[in-house]
Amino acid sequence: MAKGKDAHKLSNKNSAAAKGAEDESDDEDDEDDIDGSMEWNLRKCSAATMDILATNFPYEALEISLPIIKERISSPQWPV
Repeated sequence: MAKGKDAHKLSNKNSAAAKGAEDESDDEDDEDDIDGSMEWNLRKCSAATMDILATNFPYEALEISLPIIKERISSPQWPV
């Protein structure tokens, strides 16, 4: 059976409301990204620096960092 004009309007209105709720949810997710994951901290800065050094000076970066990494990875203390 075919739907009447009023049924289509109601259906479209409900779809628009659901779409609006999805958009709000997406906006909230974006805010979380801005608040936490996009913020620079010491760890991210250090990783970016190591990446640049390893890209531009691969042998030198490995020669200096590998002994330190080996020593720290076998250590029983892992400060957080």
